[in-house]
Amino acid sequence: MLHEGHHNNETWGLDMHPTDKDIYATCGDDQTIRIWSVGLNRMLRKLKTDTQMRSIAWSNDGKQLLVGCGGELATSEARRTRYKNVNLILINTSNPHLKTPFFNAQT
Repeated sequence: MLHEGHHNNETWGLDMHPTDKDIYATCGDDQTIRIWSVGLNRMLRKLKTDTQMRSIAWSNDGKQLLVGCGGELATSEARRTRYKNVNLILINTSNPHLKTPFFNAQT
């Protein structure tokens, strides 16, 4: 049984590790990227970001994750939809604190 998950809003991205079928990654509206183990039924790592995410994909060797950020977010107090910039972040999985902006729609 999983004890932790994406608690706020929706999970949008999921991708299985290309070489280790026990591992998968998820991302979503709660502004986190999470690495999971199928066999252990638990989360292995969590990385908090500053925006919601819509897609996630491992590199062919499983050493990097490419995450698609952005989308729309409903704000309850304003009762309107707020749009976030669309960009991609490349994450080195051996050191998840190294985030490289890969593409930004504003540039």
